[in-house]
Amino acid sequence: MNQGIWTIIGVLVGSGGAVTSAFITSRGARRHQLLTQQRDKRREAYAALLRAAHTLSTNAYPHAANGYPLGGPTESEQYTPVWVDEVTNDYRELCAAFPLIALEGPEEVSEAAQKVLGAAFNVVQSADSVVQPDFAGTPASAVMSARTLKLSDAVDSFLAVSRKTLNP
Repeated sequence: MNQGIWTIIGVLVGSGGAVTSAFITSRGARRHQLLTQQRDKRREAYAALLRAAHTLSTNAYPHAANGYPLGGPTESEQYTPVWVDEVTNDYRELCAAFPLIALEGPEEVSEAAQKVLGAAFNVVQSADSVVQPDFAGTPASAVMSARTLKLSDAVDSFLAVSRKTLNP
């Protein structure tokens, strides 16, 4: 009789250990899956902001630092109200990407994204002022070059912070 009781106790302890092990393993798997999903959501949100910022930068200053290629459009042909609308629409896409970043966090990434939005807003303001009839002084390409450079710096800062968040 004693041996039968010890056998039953051994089976119960062994089963309890197996159940506990399965519980701990499944809990760890759920945690890993949650962290992976969170990282993927953040990655998608960060990528959307980076795509929108790149599009805005490319459209705002399409001719690079060396000026227009030979035979290309002149500044007055390039900087038109249609161009301002395109740049404004690019800015709207950038703004649409921001709430996901604010939602997914963390705070330092959200702050870096706000700096990107601020620099992008300055680009849009400059684009709007460049096509005004009373715009005089500095060539439009120089104004847009300076503003897109600041946007590029803000994007680089955002990228550095977001990389730290995604790869701790």
